[in-house]
Amino acid sequence: MRASRRGLVALLAVVAAVGCSGEAGSPASSTPGVSPISSTPFDEITLGVDPGPDRGGAALKAEVFADGAVTFEEYERAMHAYAQCMRDEGFQVDGPVPMGPEVGAALSPGDDPRNFLLVTFPGIVSEAEDQRNSEADLRCQEQWSFAIEKVWAEQNAATGIELQEWLERAWDCARQRGTVLSDPPTELEATLSALDGMHDGCVPWE
Repeated sequence: MRASRRGLVALLAVVAAVGCSGEAGSPASSTPGVSPISSTPFDEITLGVDPGPDRGGAALKAEVFADGAVTFEEYERAMHAYAQCMRDEGFQVDGPVPMGPEVGAALSPGDDPRNFLLVTFPGIVSEAEDQRNSEADLRCQEQWSFAIEKVWAEQNAATGIELQEWLERAWDCARQRGTVLSDPPTELEATLSALDGMHDGCVPWE
């Protein structure tokens, strides 16, 4: 199974082992997007050709960016277009769906998963399929969703103060569970604590 949440490429992307799918529903507070880093360098991928300014991804992006902002509904439309593109490439696709303990999550420090959607590819079982999926993923993302996701992520990015508060709450949750943290505690420990919180309710974004 391969999970793909489209957005900014993050230095840290932790995918919950309970699944590999996503996040829809209503937007919440703050948080930057993340995207698993493809095994294939971006500049080695031949991107899909958009059918023109009045059709396809170019038309969607022109409509979304007409007012200079991205709403959750517009972000959701882009994610659905990306998912359909992957289906057209021949992949089984689940989502976009809301993140949660049943389907999994992809988080970076500062994230509120309620702001983002996740797509899962349950049929990926071999290295060759994963490689083909990565290449199609970049084509579909570039054509339909990356630019929109990037702006959506920037709109929902945590400020420095919000990020520090997120980390402190995540570390506190870990301590409440009896987890022994490093001194000083790390962002990775905070992120793992946040993933645990999707099961026990002690989360840093509330």
